[in-house]
Amino acid sequence: MNYKRTNEIRKLTGIATIDLVKLCHKGYVNYYIEKKSKHKYRIDFDSLQEYLKTNKVPTGAFRNIAIGTYALLGGYDHPYAVNTETGEVVNFDNGGILKPKPNRSEDDGKVYYQVFPMKNGKRQAKLVHRLILESGILPNKRGCDQVHHINGDSSDNRPENLLPTFGDGEHNKLDYYRKNKSRKDYKKLIAEIRKLNSEETFEIPHPDWQSDECNTYIMVLNKKGYQEYCKSGNIPLDTIRGEIVRQPEKR
Repeated sequence: MNYKRTNEIRKLTGIATIDLVKLCHKGYVNYYIEKKSKHKYRIDFDSLQEYLKTNKVPTGAFRNIAIGTYALLGGYDHPYAVNTETGEVVNFDNGGILKPKPNRSEDDGKVYYQVFPMKNGKRQAKLVHRLILESGILPNKRGCDQVHHINGDSSDNRPENLLPTFGDGEHNKLDYYRKNKSRKDYKKLIAEIRKLNSEETFEIPHPDWQSDECNTYIMVLNKKGYQEYCKSGNIPLDTIRGEIVRQPEKR
């Protein structure tokens, strides 16, 4: 192993000592402590280089950003990213953390939290849970368009507390189960939806709706339904996973 002092690594990488120590305490690099030395931390430089291949270390302006794995958000003016554990949204251009602000929904009266990333030179109000859905870190092979807060706390946007749902019907059913059913029944329903979200799906032209230049109608099937559709043209009802209407992008 290639152990170096923190001051040596700082000269080689520009990473501040305080941030190197954070990496040690988080267990991301190999190290040992030599208590008699001023620079007591001895860090395995090879393990640090290996970590840096797939992770960004907060240095300087980035010191407030939690060390961890981030999923980048595309299509914005800055490289915004979502922390895959905390759901925190950050700007890697300046190390800024986007501070969530409460916003009451007109649909259900609940208070959700939003941030304001820059897009096309303007600040865009974006609900944090929808940005996390947009980042792709939540299993969502069905292309769900809603997000359910499992513990009922709309301020808790940790990815583990978020469940993509297909349409208002599924979302409302979860709310009903959380409030009126047993905890066991609620957890069972969550497990069923998670299984659906991880299931491989296929899109076909909707058999009941004719697409036109304004709308494209799509039916989403699981693998079994798609195979049956290709074989005979029939669609077993229990294999349908959703319906989608797509509109052409504005230019």
